[in-house]
Amino acid sequence: MSGFSEKWASLTIFAKAVVVGVPTAGLVWGAYTMKPEWFNPVFGVESQTISGINIPAGSIAATNDRATANLPYSVAQVKAENAGTWRHQGIAWNGQIGLIFANGGAVTAPGSLMQKAGLNLNFQRQDDYSLLQAEQLKFAKQYSEGVSDPTEGVHSVIIMGDAVASYLAGLQPQLDKFNLRAKVIGAPGRSLGEDKCMGKSEWMDNPSSAKGGLIAAVLRDGDFNICLTWAQANNIKVNPDATTWDPDALNFFGTSTFSEADKAYITDYCEERPIVRDGKRTGGNQRVCVGGTATWTPGDVNVNNSKGGVVSLLSTRENASQMFATIIVIEEWAKANPATTTNFLKATLDGAATVANDRSALRRAAGWSAQVWAEKDAGPDYWEQYYYGRTVDVKGVPGRQIRLGGSQALGLASNLQYFLPAGNSVYDRVYRTFGDLYVKLYPDIMPADYPKDVVNASFLEKIRDTAGGAVGTGSVFGEFTGAESQQVSNRSYAIQFAAGSATILPASRADLNEILNNVSVGSNLAIAIEGFTSSEGDDVTNQRLSEARAAAVRAWLMQNAPAGLVTDARVRVSGMGESNLIVDALGRENKVASRRVQIRLLSE
Repeated sequence: MSGFSEKWASLTIFAKAVVVGVPTAGLVWGAYTMKPEWFNPVFGVESQTISGINIPAGSIAATNDRATANLPYSVAQVKAENAGTWRHQGIAWNGQIGLIFANGGAVTAPGSLMQKAGLNLNFQRQDDYSLLQAEQLKFAKQYSEGVSDPTEGVHSVIIMGDAVASYLAGLQPQLDKFNLRAKVIGAPGRSLGEDKCMGKSEWMDNPSSAKGGLIAAVLRDGDFNICLTWAQANNIKVNPDATTWDPDALNFFGTSTFSEADKAYITDYCEERPIVRDGKRTGGNQRVCVGGTATWTPGDVNVNNSKGGVVSLLSTRENASQMFATIIVIEEWAKANPATTTNFLKATLDGAATVANDRSALRRAAGWSAQVWAEKDAGPDYWEQYYYGRTVDVKGVPGRQIRLGGSQALGLASNLQYFLPAGNSVYDRVYRTFGDLYVKLYPDIMPADYPKDVVNASFLEKIRDTAGGAVGTGSVFGEFTGAESQQVSNRSYAIQFAAGSATILPASRADLNEILNNVSVGSNLAIAIEGFTSSEGDDVTNQRLSEARAAAVRAWLMQNAPAGLVTDARVRVSGMGESNLIVDALGRENKVASRRVQIRLLSE
């Protein structure tokens, strides 16, 4: 075993990676060695997919968030809680640029928002999720031993929000020993294009051609999630076994870092794998080569500048609600120190709102980011440029363009829009979508009882109640112009209706919730709902019935979606009647399949 294949012997997860079920050895979490048997089963589950992406070329608009910095910070209460020192760690990511601005760099600067909040914050880069878990565990253990303000570990971490289910599946069982819980309290920003699933241009034009394809990725990570999402919406099966090759599915080559995933594609890495069909080995072998990569900036820049040849199949610009920079704290400590926690969050979100709307503030924050992240050849200009993102030609593919980079700082209003109402927020749906998906794909390492209630919105609500009308309107959801026509996803759902009517039957609830989850993740995409009927009945009646059924689905989505997610401007409804019947190879109509609702997601 040599080269990339050696990673299967012992795979340590780094970068914006997710570790699930990580054991502890005292308080030190070492390398995570994957069990070989985890890769033997081939589950062959159909995953979430999207096709035909043409990323909009416009720059990211400023948010409608307003800073609430003029409100009092309750510094006296922070002093009374005797918890003014705050230690934070997070992955290198522009999604945290608002927090960096609020702090004035890695340590709290005089005159910064964090100093005005009465806090002294130390910000450290940490790209290894297992070490982030270890730091939170150190903090929790000391707190459980009666230390009111622990000196070990960190008060908070930031990771990508769609990966929190996997992160907590490893951390929470350890915290249970101390009767403590980790909770999300907010997010100062999000990925808005920089994280993407990159693949061959022919996969974009004809998603079925991606069957048998091999994408390099950090498994069970947010960018891996984007590839799963792209696969599901196009009805392409995903092979979760990263040691075999299924010609009828999208396959993955697992790496420990994003740079290794990019290198595997750039260097045309190939290997021989056992062939599987329908979850069973055929006895044959196939030499397969990496044809894509799941990555984030600077990986997308490096891939296009070096080898090129791949486009963005799907990114967080379309899946705009997927990857928020979520702040995770130990809930019991946060509740015991409400003024400190509220001030930390308020200063963070005020910094984010300022950066989002003030180019000069962004420039200063980009300079501090260069110091905090200490990334080679990535100075202030780099972090500013790729905050907005750039649209460039795809190297080696004439006529194709790709958008590189793209993040967005988000303030209080966007947080309220994203995390409320509790239990049915957009974030709740994003979180459960990927948590449940991992349960299906990786049941041996993702328990069905993974933590479900993971948001404590009380600190956001306290800031909101103090701010009153100064909150602003937020910018979680995109503005839809009516010109969206580029198809990103096209999937049929067998929504069941009462005979000859537009009354949705209870049996379709699962499909409707799946639709709602998909449009929650892809919140920057317009929704086209098209109703179809079988050939029974006359043409006029079928046309009216198909329109009524599509309208019924829209009404259900609007009634059950979090506020602001599904609007009249976003949804288009049309009835197709019996214009596109489902027939078998002999031309016979399948009347049950013909009675359906088709959902298309569209971008400009």
